[in-house]
Amino acid sequence: MSVRFADSPDSERAVAVSAFDARFGGMERVLWCLSVSSRAALLAGESSPVLESLVRTIKSWWGVQGRPLGDEGSDGQGSGRVDDLVAGPI
Repeated sequence: MSVRFADSPDSERAVAVSAFDARFGGMERVLWCLSVSSRAALLAGESSPVLESLVRTIKSWWGVQGRPLGDEGSDGQGSGRVDDLVAGPI
């Protein structure tokens, strides 16, 4: 039997949210800032240093597959594309 988060008492939800924030809050803030800052380039289909940083950060924090971190190409730049972040076969 599973218990839904919304069905838990307020006090238990507050403890769970505080635990999440303590563990992942910093990562969440970094990813939020990078994603907001890279939005224009991403929507335009262009590369940017901030988008490259977002891709590298995601790849380094989680076991995301794709082009290896040291394989940026002959110009030293990655593609800065979301395609570089593939979590396995689709």
